[in-house]
Amino acid sequence: SDQILQLPQVLVLDISSALVEMQGNFKAMSGASKNEYMMKAIICPLDNDRGSLFIKMVGPMVEVQNQLENFELFYKSLEWNKSDVSSMEESQKIVMSDGLTWASPDHWQARDASGMRLVTFTMEGKADWECYITELDGDGGGVLPNINRWYEQMSAQPITEQKLSLLEKVNVLGQSVFLVDLKGDFVGMSGDGHKDFSLLGLVVPLKEKTLFIKMTGPLKDVQEQKLFFVQFCESLKIG
Repeated sequence: SDQILQLPQVLVLDISSALVEMQGNFKAMSGASKNEYMMKAIICPLDNDRGSLFIKMVGPMVEVQNQLENFELFYKSLEWNKSDVSSMEESQKIVMSDGLTWASPDHWQARDASGMRLVTFTMEGKADWECYITELDGDGGGVLPNINRWYEQMSAQPITEQKLSLLEKVNVLGQSVFLVDLKGDFVGMSGDGHKDFSLLGLVVPLKEKTLFIKMTGPLKDVQEQKLFFVQFCESLKIG
């Protein structure tokens, strides 16, 4: 957080936001490496527990440099829907409850929707443990690339389609989906590292969107909750 504050700052939505610029070899979500790439990104912290807004441009160095002015024009053009800013959280709850229901364990405490998360669960006395559902339009980048992103977060080597087919499966929303169960050193989105962690995750492709169900935390805490996690995933219903 202190390192983020030391980065150059720009205004996005009238909020002071960190500007990140990096050049070098880029590793895509698919695992492919790209040489002489450039990334320009902005981290905009929102208020009222809405999380953060991430704006990112990446590509061959020459092409990104040619688009820097347009990138600046784009992020400066962003504005809130002034007619309905105050109802953002209410709208998220409508999305969450629009046909998607579940049965969660009594000892999981549900938090309100925030950012891309439809719901986040925590447990009392387990500060590093969480379970949540996120939703993306379309295929969300694909099943294998997202699963390999989780492998990378757990400091593990990416897997092939063949190895993917060998993973345990769980029945969710009428389809059989792969259950990711990883143990090792976890690196969060913020870059913070955690030793002896575990990750459980499912990618659930739907007709026009994709659900991601994920649990992370200390190895003992996650593995103790694995059965509850599977039961929770299997309880999901639409309509």
